Amino acid sequence: MIALSDPWALGEAVAWRELSATLVLGHALTDVDATIVLTEALSCGNAEYRTFAVSPRHLGQSMKDVFAGAEVFAFFESRDQRADSAGPMPPLRFIGTVIPG
Repeated sequence: MIALSDPWALGEAVAWRELSATLVLGHALTDVDATIVLTEALSCGNAEYRTFAVSPRHLGQSMKDVFAGAEVFAFFESRDQRADSAGPMPPLRFIGTVIPG
């Protein structure tokens, strides 16, 4: 699960509900290779976002900590989108907490 923190407009758009997601670590098990895949895509403008690169916001935390039951405050940046014919949308970025379970 993901609890959004910022930006405020995105949190308001989803009524501050937690987002269901799956955390996937790369085979090197490094934070750089961590990806979050949302169960339900986020719609923003004319694009839908489901896959995000994720990295811990605080020094000393790792995305691997989620598997040990810890919450991790993190940065998220979209990695996929479907845009209309008007052209690609910029990446969707937000801050939130990855919650185990």
